[in-house]
Amino acid sequence: MLTGIDTIIFDLGGVILDISPAETEARFEKLGIAVTRELFHVTPDMNPFTMLEKGEIDEDSFYHGVRKTYEKDLTDEQIRHAWDGMLLGWTPERIDLIRHLRKHYRILLLSNTNRVHYETYTNSFRQQFGFPFEELFDELYVSHEMGCRKPHRDIYEKLIAQSGITPDRAIFIDDTLVNVEAAQQSGIRAYHLTGGEDIRDILSH
Repeated sequence: MLTGIDTIIFDLGGVILDISPAETEARFEKLGIAVTRELFHVTPDMNPFTMLEKGEIDEDSFYHGVRKTYEKDLTDEQIRHAWDGMLLGWTPERIDLIRHLRKHYRILLLSNTNRVHYETYTNSFRQQFGFPFEELFDELYVSHEMGCRKPHRDIYEKLIAQSGITPDRAIFIDDTLVNVEAAQQSGIRAYHLTGGEDIRDILSH
């Protein structure tokens, strides 16, 4: 799979970081708010979740937006606790693999993420592994800083332009098919990590 490849681009959630969107759904449900994975990960509708992921609003505006959209008198802490529910944690063996691969390949991150989650998982990463999350990669490309999100073509074109990669010498690994297809349409090789697969299964050598 890595023949002719000099750059590996990783998605984050479901690929490197263990996540459970169902846990976030359950926590919001306890607060009287009905959300789905499609709402805060896929649909392009202008709502507080997608706006946060595109960097269009800050953290305070996000909390205010959730209260206003769902007409719920909730604290920032209640909303954050529910929103962070999907972030389960890190598998050390995956981190070891990426550190090994970085000796032989350029390693990039391309993730739909947001300021709230970013703060939470980078803090947990440093506590667990003793070094900054950012040092795991050569470069990070995250939606809330880029102003766009997968699967929109803009984010792939920005990554290509800013990183200077040769698209057909890079491979992108993501657990969402539409994101993989969008990368391929931008000229980047891509691999769809399906349920039950782990990057250790496809990249260990």
